[in-house]
Amino acid sequence: MRKFKGLSLVLVLSSMFFVYGCGLTEVAPANELLQESLLNSAKNMTSTAYELNLSGKVAIPDETIGTVDFDVNFTGDVDSSNLEKLLFALKADVKFSAKDYKNQFAKGEMRLSGNKMFFILEELSNFNGEVPAEMVSEFLGKWWMYEDLSGMMSAGIIDETAKQETIANLEKLNLFTDISYEGTETLMGEKTYKFTAKLDKDSYKTLMIDEITRLTGVEPIQSDLDMMDKMIESFDINGTYFVGVDDSMMHGFAGVLSVSVPDENLAFDINIDYKASNINKPVSIEEPADAQDLSAMFGGLFGAPAVDTTDYSILDESDYSTYDFSEFDSTEFDSFDDAQFDEYKNNFNELDPIDDSVVLE
Repeated sequence: MRKFKGLSLVLVLSSMFFVYGCGLTEVAPANELLQESLLNSAKNMTSTAYELNLSGKVAIPDETIGTVDFDVNFTGDVDSSNLEKLLFALKADVKFSAKDYKNQFAKGEMRLSGNKMFFILEELSNFNGEVPAEMVSEFLGKWWMYEDLSGMMSAGIIDETAKQETIANLEKLNLFTDISYEGTETLMGEKTYKFTAKLDKDSYKTLMIDEITRLTGVEPIQSDLDMMDKMIESFDINGTYFVGVDDSMMHGFAGVLSVSVPDENLAFDINIDYKASNINKPVSIEEPADAQDLSAMFGGLFGAPAVDTTDYSILDESDYSTYDFSEFDSTEFDSFDDAQFDEYKNNFNELDPIDDSVVLE
């Protein structure tokens, strides 16, 4: 009997050694790792190559369009280690078909290098002749350049302060719910943990409010919040997230964005497949040598405001002296006291629209 017990113990210990030694059993990571990977990526992922595919069918309530079948691929690189000299490359390959627009396509590329933006439109279908060839022939197959994106940087959209404020907003939340660990998988040459999860909509709404407030300086009003609630209610995101075993960063997502807007008879699913690779590896963006300048054409879109060339001298006083102030409320002019507001109304017909130096006392 003792021999039998001894043999059993040897078999059990041998089995345990075999299982653990061969790596057939592993300790599942905590579900909190998924949220931590999002924060870790925001804090520590300074560069990456990426692949993003969006595909699906969308039923448009328009007889000439009907159901749109689309397949969109984005590939490129990004390096945000120095936000004042952001490096970004994106290649886009778009294919779609609809009822009266079969086999349409577009292909192009965009590059950001510091304060410069370059883009090229390589291919574009004619949408059944609705896009005249002469309209695109001047642009097609040529690199174009916009030289100064400083306006975007100075607006706080892309800078280190904006990044840290967004991270701070993320740290207060957990954007995932119904998390389930699903094992490991090699993705783009890296071993990853797989988690399935759903988007926590309450946390997502809080993040949106925080980001809108950060960007605009004011909190959304109730009508904006109501619109936000309707938008958030209209969609769900479900899928699998891939978290790096070695770096605890987000390496990919494969799932579905489902949208349903009954009031507009709109419902569709978008398949999403995102992969990151070469994380925190050097990125090099080549500036096309033959790019033509588009600064003059786009005016102040990305930089300083375009000059207002309106000739106000042709305006007759009657064009604005009869303005109806009955709808106005002094609360719209918080910086004015009541006397200033009344003076503003009474003297509106005497103001020179081109004179910005007029100050109400």
